[in-house]
Order: sequence, then structure tokens, then C-alpha cells
Amino acid sequence: MIKRLKPYYIIIVLIAMSGCGFSPLYMDQNSSSGLNLTLSQVSLSPIEGRNGQILITNLENTLAPFGQASSSLYSLNISIKEVQEGYGFRTDEAVTRENNRLDINYSLVKNSTGKVLTAGIVRSDMAYDIVQSDFANTQVRKDASIRNIAAGTTKLATILAIYFKKNFTPPPKVQ
Repeated sequence: MIKRLKPYYIIIVLIAMSGCGFSPLYMDQNSSSGLNLTLSQVSLSPIEGRNGQILITNLENTLAPFGQASSSLYSLNISIKEVQEGYGFRTDEAVTRENNRLDINYSLVKNSTGKVLTAGIVRSDMAYDIVQSDFANTQVRKDASIRNIAAGTTKLATILAIYFKKNFTPPPKVQ
């Protein structure tokens, strides 16, 4: 009986979503320009260190998968801070569990005015066990850093996409 009702549920959900004003985040607002084009007009400043390089590369690939626009209307200034802290202890006070936290401070600036449009902190945490092998501990720390950067990239790209979706004004139509 439930299998026969499944198509009806899908139709009801689609009708309800069309009436609530839902629109996909990356849908073009008009035919000539959209969110993807706007995101490709964000220039990224270099960040020091290997984690900074990885973050910038991930953001470039996420914000502008087809390449940066020839002119950038916005600048994204980023600084990162990574903290590793132990919080699981044995009776001999040896650490058995660590947490890797990555804080990404960002500010989006409009190049023409120098005005900060939005700013904030994106935080990502990864926890892992500490084992007897130094090699394994080194690898798990690297993996936690890379996973934190990937999670931070996704969060930051989503924040920017939502900001531009809410504050997007399409260019005047040429007739």
C-alpha cells in the first residue's frame, strides 16, 4: 500500500515546495548572469603555509570551477588558525585523543568601494585517537588537517553563495 502512495507523496512535496518560494541556490537569476558568475568574480588573497595553499586551491575550485572571471568585483581576505589539543588522558597522563580545530577568519570586500560586505569565522573540528605508532599519529594529524580544510571550504563557499543569493541585483536588461 505504501508503495502505491509514494508517487503521490512526491507530487505533494513538489507542489508544496513550489508554493513556498523555494529555488535552488545555484540557479541562474537570469540568462546572462547568475550566482556562478558572481562567485567567479571573487579574488582570493594568498595565505601563508601549506594549509593556506590547500584552502586557496579548494576555494578556487569550488567558487570558480570554470576559471576566474577576467575582472574581480570582490576580494576575499582570509586568515587561518589551526589548534591541536589533547583531551583524552590515561592514568599516566599520556594523551590518548586529540582534537584538531581550524578557524577560518574571512572578510568579503567590494573592490570598487572598499566596503566589507560580510565577515565572520568558519570553524571546523576533527577528533582522532592517538596510538603507539608515531607514523600513524603523523598521518592522522595530516588527514585531520586536510579534512578540516575541506569542511571549512564547503562551509565558506556556502556562506558566500547564500550571501550573494540574498543580495544579488541583476544587471539591467539590454533591449
